[in-house]
Amino acid sequence: MAMSTIYTCDTCGFEVDAWDDGNPYVQDSKGKRHYFYHPENEIDLMGKLREPIPLPTSNWEESEESEPFFGIHTGNAPDHLCRKCGKISQIDPEVDKMICKKCKSDEVTEVTSLAGLKCPKCSGHFDQGSEGGIS
Repeated sequence: MAMSTIYTCDTCGFEVDAWDDGNPYVQDSKGKRHYFYHPENEIDLMGKLREPIPLPTSNWEESEESEPFFGIHTGNAPDHLCRKCGKISQIDPEVDKMICKKCKSDEVTEVTSLAGLKCPKCSGHFDQGSEGGIS
């Protein structure tokens, strides 16, 4: 189950909806990320890719099917707010550079950690957050 928290600027009302489960994805052999959300999972998504990825068998480590399986990458790229331009970028902290996709600033913060931070659109600050949706 995923839960959202809505952070709102106390001055201009700018809102950011932060989901605690981030943005899980499967990356295909060409490097394109395919995001999936609750209730879908990575196994469901792998079956929908243009080049389906074979699922491992019980002895898959010794089989030829292990090669395409290792050719994919799974991860999670939570939303990050740029504190300079206000753009939200999906960034996987384990593999991506921690920079804004729009302005290339390194002043990015995961949206689940905005409480008390300065709003990028004005001189206000984000509140402690209020409960949003549940999925």
